[in-house]
Amino acid sequence: MIADLEKLRQVEDEQLILEQDQVDLLKLTRNMCRTFDPELQKKHLTYTIDGESLVVSGDGNRLRQVVMNLFSNAVKYSLEGGQIQIWMKDLGNEGCWVIEDHGIGIAKEHQERVFERFYRVDKARSRKLGGTGLGLAIVKHVALLHGGKPGVVSEPGKGSDFYIQLPLENRKAE
Repeated sequence: MIADLEKLRQVEDEQLILEQDQVDLLKLTRNMCRTFDPELQKKHLTYTIDGESLVVSGDGNRLRQVVMNLFSNAVKYSLEGGQIQIWMKDLGNEGCWVIEDHGIGIAKEHQERVFERFYRVDKARSRKLGGTGLGLAIVKHVALLHGGKPGVVSEPGKGSDFYIQLPLENRKAE
Protein backbone atom coordinates (compact mmCIF):
# COMPACT_ATOMS: atom_id res chain seq x y z
CA MET A 1 0.00 0.00 0.00
CA ILE A 2 2.86 2.36 0.79
CA ALA A 3 4.32 1.92 -2.71
CA ASP A 4 0.90 2.64 -4.29
CA LEU A 5 0.42 5.72 -2.10
CA GLU A 6 3.83 6.99 -3.17
CA LYS A 7 2.99 6.41 -6.86
CA LEU A 8 -0.29 8.25 -6.42
CA ARG A 9 1.39 11.12 -4.56
CA GLN A 10 3.87 11.46 -7.42
CA VAL A 11 1.25 11.55 -10.19
CA GLU A 12 -0.96 13.96 -8.24
CA ASP A 13 1.97 16.34 -7.77
CA GLU A 14 1.37 19.31 -10.06
CA GLN A 15 5.13 19.93 -10.14
CA LEU A 16 5.87 16.47 -11.57
CA ILE A 17 7.93 16.57 -14.73
CA LEU A 18 7.17 13.68 -17.04
CA GLU A 19 9.77 12.06 -19.24
CA GLN A 20 8.73 12.78 -22.82
CA ASP A 21 9.43 9.93 -25.18
CA GLN A 22 7.56 8.45 -28.08
CA VAL A 23 5.76 5.46 -26.60
CA ASP A 24 4.22 2.76 -28.77
CA LEU A 25 1.22 1.57 -26.75
CA LEU A 26 0.91 -1.67 -28.72
CA LYS A 27 4.51 -2.66 -28.02
CA LEU A 28 4.29 -1.55 -24.38
CA THR A 29 1.08 -3.58 -23.90
CA ARG A 30 2.52 -6.75 -25.46
CA ASN A 31 5.59 -6.57 -23.23
CA MET A 32 3.59 -5.88 -20.06
CA CYS A 33 0.98 -8.59 -20.60
CA ARG A 34 3.64 -11.29 -20.88
CA THR A 35 4.63 -10.64 -17.26
CA PHE A 36 1.19 -11.90 -16.15
CA ASP A 37 1.56 -15.42 -17.58
CA PRO A 38 1.62 -17.17 -14.15
CA GLU A 39 -1.60 -15.45 -13.01
CA LEU A 40 -3.27 -16.12 -16.37
CA GLN A 41 -2.37 -19.82 -16.24
CA LYS A 42 -3.60 -20.15 -12.66
CA LYS A 43 -7.09 -18.91 -13.68
CA HIS A 44 -7.00 -20.51 -17.16
CA LEU A 45 -7.39 -17.09 -18.78
CA THR A 46 -6.41 -16.12 -22.29
CA TYR A 47 -5.97 -12.72 -23.84
CA THR A 48 -5.77 -11.15 -27.26
CA ILE A 49 -4.26 -7.87 -28.37
CA ASP A 50 -5.67 -6.32 -31.53
CA GLY A 51 -5.41 -3.04 -33.30
CA GLU A 52 -2.87 -0.72 -34.67
CA SER A 53 0.28 0.75 -33.28
CA LEU A 54 -0.50 3.98 -31.42
CA VAL A 55 2.39 6.31 -30.65
CA VAL A 56 1.90 8.85 -27.88
CA SER A 57 4.24 11.38 -26.37
CA GLY A 58 4.70 10.53 -22.75
CA ASP A 59 6.45 8.92 -19.86
CA GLY A 60 6.88 5.24 -20.69
CA ASN A 61 7.23 4.21 -17.05
CA ARG A 62 4.02 5.99 -16.05
CA LEU A 63 2.11 4.58 -19.03
CA ARG A 64 3.43 1.11 -18.12
CA GLN A 65 1.79 1.61 -14.67
CA VAL A 66 -1.53 2.25 -16.42
CA VAL A 67 -1.29 -0.92 -18.50
CA MET A 68 -0.16 -2.94 -15.48
CA ASN A 69 -2.96 -1.69 -13.22
CA LEU A 70 -5.73 -2.20 -15.77
CA PHE A 71 -4.51 -5.61 -16.92
CA SER A 72 -4.02 -6.73 -13.33
CA ASN A 73 -7.62 -5.76 -12.54
CA ALA A 74 -8.87 -7.59 -15.63
CA VAL A 75 -7.07 -10.74 -14.48
CA LYS A 76 -8.35 -10.36 -10.89
CA TYR A 77 -11.98 -9.80 -11.78
CA SER A 78 -12.29 -12.16 -14.75
CA LEU A 79 -14.05 -15.43 -14.20
CA GLU A 80 -11.95 -18.57 -14.41
CA GLY A 81 -11.51 -19.78 -17.99
CA GLY A 82 -12.41 -16.38 -19.45
CA GLN A 83 -10.82 -14.18 -22.04
CA ILE A 84 -9.44 -10.67 -21.85
CA GLN A 85 -9.40 -8.56 -24.99
CA ILE A 86 -7.19 -5.55 -25.50
CA TRP A 87 -7.50 -3.35 -28.53
CA MET A 88 -6.26 -0.03 -29.77
CA LYS A 89 -7.92 2.31 -32.22
CA ASP A 90 -6.85 5.49 -33.96
CA LEU A 91 -9.64 8.06 -33.49
CA GLY A 92 -7.98 10.85 -35.46
CA ASN A 93 -6.25 13.21 -33.05
CA GLU A 94 -6.27 10.70 -30.24
CA GLY A 95 -5.88 7.01 -29.71
CA CYS A 96 -8.08 4.79 -27.61
CA TRP A 97 -6.63 1.88 -25.62
CA VAL A 98 -9.31 -0.53 -24.34
CA ILE A 99 -9.19 -3.58 -22.12
CA GLU A 100 -12.30 -5.75 -22.00
CA ASP A 101 -12.94 -8.47 -19.48
CA HIS A 102 -15.94 -10.74 -19.23
CA GLY A 103 -15.93 -10.84 -15.47
CA ILE A 104 -18.19 -9.68 -12.68
CA GLY A 105 -18.85 -6.17 -14.03
CA ILE A 106 -19.63 -2.94 -12.19
CA ALA A 107 -23.07 -1.48 -11.47
CA LYS A 108 -23.84 1.87 -13.12
CA GLU A 109 -23.95 3.77 -9.81
CA HIS A 110 -20.33 2.81 -9.07
CA GLN A 111 -18.80 3.52 -12.47
CA GLU A 112 -18.20 7.24 -11.96
CA ARG A 113 -16.45 6.62 -8.65
CA VAL A 114 -14.11 3.71 -9.47
CA PHE A 115 -11.26 6.12 -10.30
CA GLU A 116 -11.38 7.70 -6.81
CA ARG A 117 -8.67 6.77 -4.35
CA PHE A 118 -9.65 3.96 -1.96
CA TYR A 119 -13.04 3.48 -3.64
CA ARG A 120 -14.03 -0.17 -3.85
CA VAL A 121 -17.23 -1.45 -5.39
CA ASP A 122 -17.31 -4.57 -3.22
CA LYS A 123 -15.11 -4.15 -0.17
CA ALA A 124 -15.27 -7.79 0.90
CA ARG A 125 -14.32 -9.11 -2.54
CA SER A 126 -11.58 -6.48 -2.96
CA ARG A 127 -9.96 -7.48 0.33
CA LYS A 128 -10.13 -11.15 -0.65
CA LEU A 129 -8.52 -10.51 -4.06
CA GLY A 130 -5.94 -8.07 -2.74
CA GLY A 131 -5.24 -4.56 -3.87
CA THR A 132 -5.11 -1.19 -2.22
CA GLY A 133 -7.97 0.68 -3.87
CA LEU A 134 -5.40 3.02 -5.43
CA GLY A 135 -4.70 1.43 -8.82
CA LEU A 136 -7.51 3.12 -10.75
CA ALA A 137 -6.75 6.49 -9.11
CA ILE A 138 -3.19 6.13 -10.41
CA VAL A 139 -4.57 5.26 -13.87
CA LYS A 140 -6.76 8.37 -13.84
CA HIS A 141 -3.99 10.76 -12.84
CA VAL A 142 -1.45 9.33 -15.29
CA ALA A 143 -4.00 9.66 -18.10
CA LEU A 144 -4.75 13.26 -17.11
CA LEU A 145 -1.03 14.12 -16.92
CA HIS A 146 -0.72 12.93 -20.52
CA GLY A 147 -3.63 15.06 -21.71
CA GLY A 148 -5.94 12.06 -21.84
CA LYS A 149 -8.93 10.71 -20.04
CA PRO A 150 -9.90 7.37 -18.53
CA GLY A 151 -13.32 5.77 -18.53
CA VAL A 152 -15.28 2.60 -17.97
CA VAL A 153 -18.35 0.99 -19.49
CA SER A 154 -19.62 -2.01 -17.58
CA GLU A 155 -22.58 -4.23 -16.89
CA PRO A 156 -22.87 -6.52 -13.86
CA GLY A 157 -22.41 -10.15 -14.82
CA LYS A 158 -21.14 -9.28 -18.31
CA GLY A 159 -17.82 -7.58 -17.68
CA SER A 160 -16.08 -4.24 -17.94
CA ASP A 161 -14.41 -2.19 -20.67
CA PHE A 162 -11.82 0.18 -19.25
CA TYR A 163 -10.38 2.68 -21.69
CA ILE A 164 -7.83 5.44 -21.90
CA GLN A 165 -7.92 8.09 -24.63
CA LEU A 166 -4.62 9.85 -25.28
CA PRO A 167 -3.45 12.45 -27.82
CA LEU A 168 -1.44 10.83 -30.60
CA GLU A 169 2.17 11.94 -31.04
CA ASN A 170 2.01 12.41 -34.79
CA ARG A 171 -1.11 14.60 -34.55
CA LYS A 172 -0.18 16.93 -31.65
CA ALA A 173 0.42 20.00 -33.81
CA GLU A 174 -2.74 19.65 -35.93
